[in-house]
Amino acid sequence: MKDIYSQIRDERADFLNNEIEVVPGYNFSQYNTIKKSHLYYNSHYEKGDYEEVNGVMRKKIFHNLSRWRCEVASKMIDMDIKDFILVSNKPETDWNVFLLEKELKVWLKKNKMGQLLNEISRLLPVYGSVVLQKTKQGAKLVDLRNLYVDQSTDTLDNARYILQRFLLSHQDLRKMGKYGWENVNEAIDKFSGKYQQGYDLQGVSSTSNGSNLYWEGAGTQNVTKATTAPLVEVFERYGEVPLSWFTNKDKDENEYVLAKYCVAGVDSSVKNEQGIIIQEEGIVLYKEQIDELPFKEVHYTKTEGRWLGVGIVEILFENQRIINQYKQAEAIGHELGATQLFQTRDDTIANNITTDLQPGEILKVKSEITPIVTEMRDMAGLQASMQSIEEHSDSLTFSRDVVSGENPPASATLGAVQIQTQQTTAVFDYKKENIGLFLGEFIKDLVFPQIEKELNKEHDLRLSGSMMEMQKLRNN
Repeated sequence: MKDIYSQIRDERADFLNNEIEVVPGYNFSQYNTIKKSHLYYNSHYEKGDYEEVNGVMRKKIFHNLSRWRCEVASKMIDMDIKDFILVSNKPETDWNVFLLEKELKVWLKKNKMGQLLNEISRLLPVYGSVVLQKTKQGAKLVDLRNLYVDQSTDTLDNARYILQRFLLSHQDLRKMGKYGWENVNEAIDKFSGKYQQGYDLQGVSSTSNGSNLYWEGAGTQNVTKATTAPLVEVFERYGEVPLSWFTNKDKDENEYVLAKYCVAGVDSSVKNEQGIIIQEEGIVLYKEQIDELPFKEVHYTKTEGRWLGVGIVEILFENQRIINQYKQAEAIGHELGATQLFQTRDDTIANNITTDLQPGEILKVKSEITPIVTEMRDMAGLQASMQSIEEHSDSLTFSRDVVSGENPPASATLGAVQIQTQQTTAVFDYKKENIGLFLGEFIKDLVFPQIEKELNKEHDLRLSGSMMEMQKLRNN
């Protein structure tokens, strides 16, 4: 490791530009997968929604297979604050655990965990993974679009690096001063600029001399500058660094510690004529040694060899491609079928029957006029193929009519419907159990230490509950 700036640049380039080989024949890019999932979920193609046909731009049809299925899955795995229950390991601590559960639910409501739970159930089927980060203000969901992580790791705890990219306004950056951030005003003066928000990160910023700066390897195509107020790009990095970065002692260069860094201006540097960096101009806003990572993760469907889980949108990538082709062919077929064309060998006949002839007019021609067949000859086969894709998508995502709210076929017996319902809901119960374990670890490892500090302060707790709970209160 040379310095924190080059380290962040190398790790960012590794994440954005490289693929990992999960197994021979299966290369994976987390960056491209998240981007494609986001586009497909919102009914957009990767390479644009328009195509040129005979010199005319036409919008391509996108028959979204995944969005409603994601919403069905979100409904099935949704959790609420009322679902949190603390269980005592010892009978003599029942009362203490009862009070702690009340305190926990008050903390969860105060920190708007109900909204976070709804967002977890909404995002998990879409992207395949959700990351929850403990902050001094409570907890927040990590935006996977701006999370750069070691793609091949099994868990975040074992990742070589974890990066988050933030575009902060001047106001938000100044607020971080009360949390120990330094050199905030200097960062605002040097690195304020217009940055692109989204997946195709070009690293465009205004340097101190007014020129545009692009990080190496990103290219400059499709750069669109924001129209908002100037922002400051900040990278937050978690990972091991040499202890000498904190002690400034050469003897500590080979000893590594877990640390958190917040850095602005990672792309600002001075280069010589050969393009070699001779001076870094970035600013370290915050750094500290930490004992553990403030992240907890959960996956919709886990697969070996990659960190990102598999969501419903990714599961349906291939089906989505095929159904779009079928829908495009169906639309073209309907358009051609609605076009009436005729043919004749008589060159004296009118060019256009609709505009050149009157109704009832008798034609005297040297050759017969015959219609050209433009109707699709296999519309039934095409519709059967599309129905097969829909049914296959239901099977892959367990989005059968028993959970989506549709009425089952009239021929289905009550017993068959009950068995299908049990099998389908059991799959979602398994995924919901994983979410519960994930939230349990988050509360145990990250929330309880903070609640413990708050409980030691004088405060009022208003209790309400069932008759049984009130009786327990009277007895104690």
